Amino acid sequence: MDTLVPGEDELKEELQLQLEEKRIADLATFVSEYPVLYKTSVKILMSKGVPHLDAEDISQDLFANIYKRIDASGLQIEESLGGYVALSSYRAASAFHRSGKHKYFVPLEEALKLTDHEEEPCRELINRALDILSKEHRLIWDLHQFGFSTEDIAYLLDLETEGAARGKLFRIRKKLREELKRLLGRK
Repeated sequence: MDTLVPGEDELKEELQLQLEEKRIADLATFVSEYPVLYKTSVKILMSKGVPHLDAEDISQDLFANIYKRIDASGLQIEESLGGYVALSSYRAASAFHRSGKHKYFVPLEEALKLTDHEEEPCRELINRALDILSKEHRLIWDLHQFGFSTEDIAYLLDLETEGAARGKLFRIRKKLREELKRLLGRK
C-alpha cells in the first residue's frame, strides 16, 4: 500500500523505537526504585489502618500490576514514580476498607481464645462444626482450604459454573458460622 506522505513508515518506526526505549528505561527505573517504594507503600497502607501482613500483600500486588502495565502497555512514568505509587497505595487502602474482607479474618491467637471451654480445644469445636456438612459440602470446603480456586472446584466437581461453586462456598461458610455460634452458646 502506498503512503501519502513520504517517509511515513520510517517516522512510525522511529516513534516505536523511542517508545520502546522509554518503556525499557521506565522498567529499569521501576526495578531500581522498587525497594524504597515498596517500604513507602507498606507504610502508607499501614498508616491508613491496613494490618501489616495485608499491607505487604497489597503492596506486592500493586507493584506486580504496575510492572505489568509498564511492560505491556508502556505506562508512562512522567515525573515521579513515587507519586504514582503513593497515590495507588492510598487507593488500595481505600479499596481494602471498602471490600470488608478484613472483617472476617481472625488471627490464630484470637481463634484459640474463641472458646470459653478450657477442656475443649478450638480444633475439636471446628471438627464438630464440620461434621454437620454433607459429603459434597465437606469436599468443597476441603478443596477450598487446600487453596483451590472456585473455578478449579467447579471444574473438578463438574459444577455448571464458577458461580455455583462460589454460592455453595458461601452457604457452607454461613452454615459453619451458625453451627460454631450454636456450639459456643452465642446468638
